[in-house]
Order: sequence, then C-alpha cells, then structure tokens
Amino acid sequence: MKIKTHNQLKIVDFIDAFYQGPQFDVVFSIRNPGDDGKAIPVFGFDQSIGEAKGKHKTYRYFFWDIANDNDGCPSLEHLNQMAIDFGEFLASEHQTCLFHCTAGVSRSTSAALYLLLLDGYQLDDAVNFLKMVRPIAQPNLKVLRLLDEMFKFDGKLLNVQWNLGVEGVEVT
Repeated sequence: MKIKTHNQLKIVDFIDAFYQGPQFDVVFSIRNPGDDGKAIPVFGFDQSIGEAKGKHKTYRYFFWDIANDNDGCPSLEHLNQMAIDFGEFLASEHQTCLFHCTAGVSRSTSAALYLLLLDGYQLDDAVNFLKMVRPIAQPNLKVLRLLDEMFKFDGKLLNVQWNLGVEGVEVT
C-alpha cells in the first residue's frame, strides 16, 4: 500500500484547498458540472482554486453531490476516469494527495475511499482510515452504491454508519 499515514491524504473544502493545495503532490478536485475552474470572485482570488502557487498535478471531476441517476450525478464513467487517474498517482513517485469538493464531506470523501480501496485497503481498514482523516465524512450514496457493486461488498458498504466519529467502524 502506498498511503500509510494520515499525512499522505487530506480531505478539505474548496477554500482550504486553495491554501493547502500547494503543499501536496497531487490534488483531486471535484466540482459541480459547469464550473469552469475559475476562482470565485467574492474571495478575490485570481487563480484556480487549489492551484495557487503549486507545482502539483491536478485532476478534475465534475458531478453533482446527489445520489440519483440524473445528468451530472456520479456515474460509472466518473469512477472509471478516477481509477485511471488514481492508478497513475499510485504508480508515481508522488507521496501526498489532497481531495476537495465544495464542503469536503461527500464527493471528496467518496473519491478518497475509492482511492484507498484501489490502494489495497480492506473495507474495514479503508473506512476507519477515512474516518480518521475526515471525521465528518458522509460519502455520496450513489458513489457508495457503485463501489459496493464494483468491489462486490454485497451491501456492506451501504450499511456503514458514517456518523460514528473517529472511534473506528466495524463493517458487518
């Protein structure tokens, strides 16, 4: 496994990504469809969020934080592209990564969970690691359904109690 400590993976909201992104080798940015990646004028930034002053690699994904099958919702195509990008990161010399979405709660945590599973974590360990890194994690239900099916967890991922805090989660 490549990701062994909480210092290697961080999950934040989009404002923190602007300030913390340059500290990481790779940034995985999940935005709303139609977001052109420009800075939000109200904050006065003149560079893309999460890319200010950084020399890191940025991957961008665009989907809504809703769990249905409408256009713009998480899909298998999104996960396939993430798998390619995550594979590139895991095979690279890069050691640290930052995930961000608007609030750093749902889309980014579900993507980080996917990376941990691809990195070889068992389900219990991936869930516990994610809860340690981002105690407020509430992964996107549509992504959880897709991951549960993809990894053949037989509904176990859908039964995780995400609001238990950082004490550890037993998946039954």
